[in-house]
Amino acid sequence: SRASSFTPSGIPVPMKLERRLVEAVRKQMTADAMEKCQETRDAYVKCSTGRTISVAFYCRSLFKEFNECLKLHTTDEEFARRKADAGLSSSV
Repeated sequence: SRASSFTPSGIPVPMKLERRLVEAVRKQMTADAMEKCQETRDAYVKCSTGRTISVAFYCRSLFKEFNECLKLHTTDEEFARRKADAGLSSSV
């Protein structure tokens, strides 16, 4: 099995495990972004509560604001930094 990353002690990390670790880094980045965007998320949830079809019209700007906040905290650069901090290969 190929190994593209190494543990701090120099032990190769199998690709399957590395993919799981990368996914864990991505999930944590998303969770952190959701926490940082809590205020905009709460505003969107409040607006959409009790609405069905009209949510797309009435809450569009709040959804866009929430989505922009998430994008700000989940960039490719942020993901690469987090992977590097975790000692993972940039190729996965």
